[in-house]
Amino acid sequence: MKCYNKKIIFGLLLFSSFLLNGQKFDLETCKIKARSNFPLIKQLGILDNLKELSLENLSKGYLPQINFNAQGTYQSEVTSVPISLPNLTIKGLDKDQYRTYLEIYQPLIDGQMVKKQQEVSKSQFAVDHQKIEVDLYKLFASVNQLYFGILLIDSQIKSTNSLLSEVESNAKKLQIGVQEGIVNPLNKEIFEAEKIKIIQRLDDLLSTRRSLLNTLGITIGETIPVDSKFDLPPYLNQAQVNKRPELALYDLQIGQLDQQKNLIRNKLSPRIGLMAQIGYGRPALNMLNNDFKEYYIGGLKLSWSISSFYTNARERKVLEGQQAMISAQREVFNQQTAIGAAQVQNDLNKWDSLLHTDEQLIATRKRIIAAANIQFTQGTLSSLDYLAFLNQLEQAQQQLLLHQLQKLQSVYQQQYLLGN
Repeated sequence: MKCYNKKIIFGLLLFSSFLLNGQKFDLETCKIKARSNFPLIKQLGILDNLKELSLENLSKGYLPQINFNAQGTYQSEVTSVPISLPNLTIKGLDKDQYRTYLEIYQPLIDGQMVKKQQEVSKSQFAVDHQKIEVDLYKLFASVNQLYFGILLIDSQIKSTNSLLSEVESNAKKLQIGVQEGIVNPLNKEIFEAEKIKIIQRLDDLLSTRRSLLNTLGITIGETIPVDSKFDLPPYLNQAQVNKRPELALYDLQIGQLDQQKNLIRNKLSPRIGLMAQIGYGRPALNMLNNDFKEYYIGGLKLSWSISSFYTNARERKVLEGQQAMISAQREVFNQQTAIGAAQVQNDLNKWDSLLHTDEQLIATRKRIIAAANIQFTQGTLSSLDYLAFLNQLEQAQQQLLLHQLQKLQSVYQQQYLLGN
């Protein structure tokens, strides 16, 4: 029995330490720590670096485009002069010919191709960034569940310790009565058996609490001491507007397809630029000169891809179809969110009704205990009946605490569903 008494003292002291000496945690801090500890958060920094590199690379499209070429060919036939003059020999070209040249093109008018490519790149990185935000937001649901699970366990520990104290107090009174010979020893043994059951329940609750603490500790990236205290989150105003990150993702995806449509339209624009070619070969520009010689060409170049007209409209229709699919997904998400929010609102109404009857039930159970205590003291009520009344009051009090926490959890579930 001394072993159980030690457990009782340990349980009481442990829970007291929760309230007095332990490290304090609150829900919002846990969410912030969980977000910063989630491995996926590292991808945000990587994406920012990749975005800068991509935009910098695309900006090089404004610079002169330089190409180096070299070729050697052998021809079955070459250009010849079909005349002959006295005392004049015109040497024909060699059939093996060689050329190396550097080609430079400086775009002047490109239909804002570089700018539109950069806009497409920005929109793609924005979509990737928001996808990570969606995954990070889902983490908050796990934190909510763990945090409220700990609060529920703490309330049960508090209620169980209160019942244990009541049973312990009555057991001591019975012990005195047994020693004086005025109380049946069986009554004391019944209370001792009840104490053991309560201690077992307390041990189970403490074990469950440690498990929740370990899981939450891994989530937020730090060890949570067993004597930590968890503050009750404040009640929040009812959420009205849906601000879920998934909605922003749908909008960004539609915007990205708009940027791609602009890029496709750009294919229809003509391109104008300065061009220059500097080379060395045989023959050079003078086809009648069969010697190796340097040369250069410069001027203005116009290019226009007429074949883009064949497919441009269809390509844009494909993108419009993809936008329609994303819009449909957005509507489905809104509908599912509205259903979930309506269910949570029904839960809130249910908790309000249950809390009202819980208070009435507890008041009634307390009156019963007051009357039962008198009868038990007078010896007209059995120990089993008295313990039954005590357990009923403790269950009613636990039910009240449970419903209070469930209501608060529903409030935060509503906030989560609507992205507030």
